Order: sequence, then structure tokens, then C-alpha cells
Amino acid sequence: MKLFKKTTRLFVATGIVAVILGGIISFFLLNFIMDEESREHLQIMKQEIESYVKKNNSLPENEIFFSDIYTISPASSPIKEVIKDTSIYDSLEEEILPYREFHFGISANGKPYEVVILKPLYEKEDLMEVLLLAFVLIALLMSLAAFLMNYFYSRKLWTPFYAILKELRSFEISRPATLNFTQTDIFEFNTLQDNLHQLTGRIQKEFQSLKSFTENASHEIQTPLAVLRSNLELLIQDENLQENQLMLINDLLDSVSKLTRLNKTLLLLVKIENRQINKPEMVDISTTLELKLKTFEPVFEEKEIRLEISAKPGTKISTDPYLFDLLLNNLIGNALKYTQSGETIQVTLGPGGLQFVNPGKAFTKTPERLFERFEKENESSDSLGLGLSLVKEICDVCGFKIIYSYAEHKHHFKVTFQANE
Repeated sequence: MKLFKKTTRLFVATGIVAVILGGIISFFLLNFIMDEESREHLQIMKQEIESYVKKNNSLPENEIFFSDIYTISPASSPIKEVIKDTSIYDSLEEEILPYREFHFGISANGKPYEVVILKPLYEKEDLMEVLLLAFVLIALLMSLAAFLMNYFYSRKLWTPFYAILKELRSFEISRPATLNFTQTDIFEFNTLQDNLHQLTGRIQKEFQSLKSFTENASHEIQTPLAVLRSNLELLIQDENLQENQLMLINDLLDSVSKLTRLNKTLLLLVKIENRQINKPEMVDISTTLELKLKTFEPVFEEKEIRLEISAKPGTKISTDPYLFDLLLNNLIGNALKYTQSGETIQVTLGPGGLQFVNPGKAFTKTPERLFERFEKENESSDSLGLGLSLVKEICDVCGFKIIYSYAEHKHHFKVTFQANE
């Protein structure tokens, strides 16, 4: 989820909570204020009646003042002052309406009387409904205006940030070009751009140093290995060598060959990881697979391994031809390594992917570890443990996906090309 969308959702959620809480608080506050106003009004009516009795020494006639109804009736004893709510049926409105009832006592001509004042409350309810409705409408309009302003302003505010991300996506560590940011009037974004300039500059410098070191180290290692191999081959031709000495020299030659292959493979892995590859081009992989399998025919015949091929002619994908050739080499080599004499390797190729199926014992290690460097099923094997790791790196850099599964005593290695179609 994008950041400005998340902040907008948070803003909307906060606004909704604020409107609800504001409505509840406003309701109770209005109710409290109008209750107090009603009580004060009733007290004023009481004072007016008491003032009238004191001035005229007589009771006022039962009348309606300010929509308030009051009655005066004789009482047998002093009346305690009481305020309570009640309901009265209104024949005009044909409904029961709420009232506030105020009981108190007065004395006129030396006799006690009970005064009852009825103040209608339905006006209060109507007023509260109107006020609350007005509050809700105003709150919603303000929230909508604030939401729209926040939404569109946030999009504009975060535009420099997305420009930075776009520039970073186009950044390649192997290219000497620097990042080209557009200056903004926002301090934080400008600071981010400055830090990214410094960071990418250091990364490029360290990458170039590591690249030079790797290439130089590989070249320097290859020279003494070649010299060592040449001298050992000359030495093994000496007719005066004993059998045990010949065996030692053969072991040394094997070790030198393994070191040479290891050096070349590690150098290739570094180049692939650093994206030091050719630009992709359309490759007829069905033809490439056919030619590659022909080069391995002597090995299949020597090990007496049968080959079943199901390849759709004319299958093309956009990829690096050299890397795809390496991919085939390692997948075929891996299948040959674990297939016994007399068994069959199945190869399937289509627009969706390439699959190698070969019989063999189940791996004791988890499938995830098969693609790690120097992981070997048999530690005593002369394998470098880099073949499947190289396959995984090639798939990652080419946009493929490598999937391994084991079923019915067979290993399945499938490379899907969907990302490249």
C-alpha cells in the first residue's frame, strides 16, 4: 500500500471517529444546556407567580404563558418542590408529547395552594434534532473537504519521492552515470537525494574496486595454475617414475583441474550477480536445445542412458544466448550426474518452460538448499557444488523461475519463462 493512501485512510478513520465522538458529546452537552434552561425557566415562572400573589394578595387565573400551562389548586398541607418529566396526550397532534412538570406550593389569603407548571419538551427535541443534523452535515462537509485536500495535496507532496524511486530503479551499479534528481523545496527530500548521491557514489567506487580485484585475482590465479598443470604433464611423461609417484601426480593434476574450474565458475557467478551480461535478444531455444543435446550424445551413449525429448519447434524467448547455453550445460550435467546406466532422462520444452526429469534417489537435503553454493548431496563427490547455484543465478538475472520437485522416484527441474514472454 502506498504511503499517501495509508495516511489518507488513517485521516478518514480519525475523521469518522472525531465526528462520532463530537456528535455524542454535542448531544449530551445540548441536552444538559437545555435541561438547565428549562429548569431556569420554570424557576422564573415560579418567581412571577409568587410576585403576583405577593403584589395582589390573590391567585392569578389559570392561563397559558409562553406556551407553559399552569394550574393552581387548594392543598391540605405545604407542598414540597418537585420537578419531574411526564407525558401528555395532545388531541391536536394526536400523539403523546413530553413535558416537564414543576410542583411547588404558595400561600394566598392564609391558605396553602399547589401550583403545577407544565413546560413542553417537544420543542427542545425538535431543536436538538435540528442542531445535531446541522452539526453532522457541517462535520461531514468539513471532513470531505479535508479528505479531498489531503488526498490531492498528498499526491502532489509525494511526487518528488516517486521521482526518486523512478531514478533509483534505472540505476545500474556497473554504469558510471550518476543519479539525476530534481531539486525540490522540501528539505527532507533534498536531504534524501544528497545521501543517495553519496551512497551510490561509494557503492560504485567499491564495485569498481571489487570488479578490478576479482578480474586481476582470477587472471593471476590462472597463470600459476596453467604453469603447474604444464609442469605436472611434463613430469608425468618421465619413464623413471614409480607407480606411486604417478598416482600422486595424477591426483595433483585432478586438483589443479578442479581449482581451474572453480576459479572460472566463481568468476562467472560474480559477473552474473553484478549483471555484467549482454543485452537480451530473441533466441530460438528449441534449436539451441537440440544442438546442445547433440554435443552430449557421446556421454549419453557411454553411460548407456536413453533420452526422451518433447520440444516444440520454433520456441523463442528474449534472453542472453551465452547464459542460456550455460543453463543448459548445468541442467544436462546435473541430470547425467544422478542418472544410472540404462535409465531414461526426459526433456520437455514449450513456450511456458523447460523441464528435465531424471530418476534417482531422493535428496537428503531440503530443496531450498540445493541451489546454495558448495551444497553437494555427497561430500566425497568431485563436484564443485556450484552447478545448481549457477542455474539459480542465471534464472534470477534472466527473469526465469527454477522449480524443483521429487515424485515417483524422479527429480523434476522446471524452468518457467512466463516472466520473459
